[in-house]
Amino acid sequence: MNHKNSLKIIFGHKSYKSNEVIHVREEDFEIPHGEDYKLAIKELDKIHHKILQDKQFLEHFLYEDVSIWWMIYQSLIGNYKKIINFVHTFSEFLDENNPNVVEILNMEKLEIIKKICKQKNIKYTYSKNSQLQFLLKQKSKNIIKKTRFEKITNKKIENRKNIFLKHTTNKINIKNKTIFAIPGIYRRQIFDTSLGTTHEGEYIQQSIINLLNAKDIVGMDLDYTFKGNPKILSNRLNDLFPWMPIEILIKTKQFSNKTKFLATYKKLISSKNFQQFFNYNGIKLWDEIEPVFNEMMFSPHLPFYLDLIDSLSELFIKNPPKAFFLPYETGPIALCIIAACKKYNISTIGVQHGHIYEFNPMYCYANSLENRLKHGFFLPDHILLFGNSTKKLLLKNYYPSEKLVIFGNPAFFGLENFLKTFDKKKNLDKFGINNNKKIILFTSGKLQRKYHAHGKYDYDEQIWNDLIEKFGNDENFFLILKPHPQEQDVTIYENTIKKYNCNNAIITHDSIYDLISLSDIVLSVFSTTMIDALCFQKPVIRVKFSNEKNPLFDSNNVIVNSNLISLHENINSILLSNNEKIKNNAIEFIQDQYCIPENNPSNILECILSKNMEENY
Repeated sequence: MNHKNSLKIIFGHKSYKSNEVIHVREEDFEIPHGEDYKLAIKELDKIHHKILQDKQFLEHFLYEDVSIWWMIYQSLIGNYKKIINFVHTFSEFLDENNPNVVEILNMEKLEIIKKICKQKNIKYTYSKNSQLQFLLKQKSKNIIKKTRFEKITNKKIENRKNIFLKHTTNKINIKNKTIFAIPGIYRRQIFDTSLGTTHEGEYIQQSIINLLNAKDIVGMDLDYTFKGNPKILSNRLNDLFPWMPIEILIKTKQFSNKTKFLATYKKLISSKNFQQFFNYNGIKLWDEIEPVFNEMMFSPHLPFYLDLIDSLSELFIKNPPKAFFLPYETGPIALCIIAACKKYNISTIGVQHGHIYEFNPMYCYANSLENRLKHGFFLPDHILLFGNSTKKLLLKNYYPSEKLVIFGNPAFFGLENFLKTFDKKKNLDKFGINNNKKIILFTSGKLQRKYHAHGKYDYDEQIWNDLIEKFGNDENFFLILKPHPQEQDVTIYENTIKKYNCNNAIITHDSIYDLISLSDIVLSVFSTTMIDALCFQKPVIRVKFSNEKNPLFDSNNVIVNSNLISLHENINSILLSNNEKIKNNAIEFIQDQYCIPENNPSNILECILSKNMEENY
């Protein structure tokens, strides 16, 4: 018989052990980034093959020939990942420690911990008063959520339309045009390798745009933010070619199919037979993910997506564009565009915009890509890839070979010429850095507690604190932090500089390529900037906080792996050595990753746009 010991687990907001008590927090049960979606992808794939009321699961979400499930999936996968990983790791933790009792202080995880404890016959305690306060707060939020969502969404759409209409009263003609439908996040400081200058432009896409005739191009601004970012739209409206917010194309009339679908959807998610699909190892998960399904009925989500599909489908009858370029082709708005384009044989081209790892939820389909395609999941006609390694990965993930085109990384077209002409002194002067200092560049990955997209990590905070503590105020070094483009709140990093009264560190959103060019060494946790740095022949350190493997780097011997304890030693060691072996490995690695030297991109684009694509690309 498995006897309980006297150990007590306290689940709260701190993590430490004292006597026969272990204090834990939610963050202690997160799976390392890169592996964190693996279990959720696997479990959802099982659900995709389930039968409900004599129909396959995916068929219940068909809107004409489009499965709206894939728009829901985008919002669900992150939440499902968090809850299923927690159930998995917390269950294992209880099995390993076999506590006598679990005391629950963090009410956010109360119900799921209760379920796990009941299954394992472990006693649990909690404050009913704290539970009541938490439930009242949640109920209050839910009551006003729909109204709040609709109000914010309507205000966002109205604001974006007004910005556009104040800029121009002319109707933009999209017939036979090449459309670049780009989310706002990709408007940033970019580096023009041909001119050696930095300016506002479209990340990744700008080099493609430059290869085409501006007269044939129309930009379509996509805003995935909740409240909207009007500054980006305003900036784009001053480009050399016309831009429009996608909302301009949406008709305000009510489409009858939309009303019918939403009613059917509401009935479906209320069904016990549907809800029971969402469980893991006997633990029911519906209560934890139900809010996601409910929110999908609110304005920013399904009502918007359905209106977009219907509006574009109607528009394309008389005004079909030539092609759409989509740098975020897996996003819900992009899927709506692809769905409408398929009806009228309008070309769609996805563009790789960052590193695609093995268990990336937007590109990993377990065994179900064929099943997805059968039930309304649309892939673009072509996907432009950085290099051969990405193609191999996507083929492994069941992508059709004929859709995959090795194009090279557009951001690095002309890199060789840039490296020859880069003016280091000019850029050092720009930041006020003395030429004799060793420059350490740290690129964050939105892995601070402020941002919960990937989990409640504090990895970036820890690294920056360590760098400032060890190298801050050392006259031989200069520290640069380049935050993730979505990481606008950098208060935690600024406070660290103030804490140590550091005078040799800056935080900047300047061009990553300028910063890499300046640096003597680049370090990060999980960022494509590590690959970028290798393109510039810079030594790179990947800071690890667990024993997770990264097939991309670990099998190629192109970077140095370091934990936080040995980071200081490793930085000094690298700066004192020439690392010839790593440099040589990096050259081969970059050719495989980014196709540098690149193929002939103009010829590839011409073939794609003329629908005369050869498979040898």
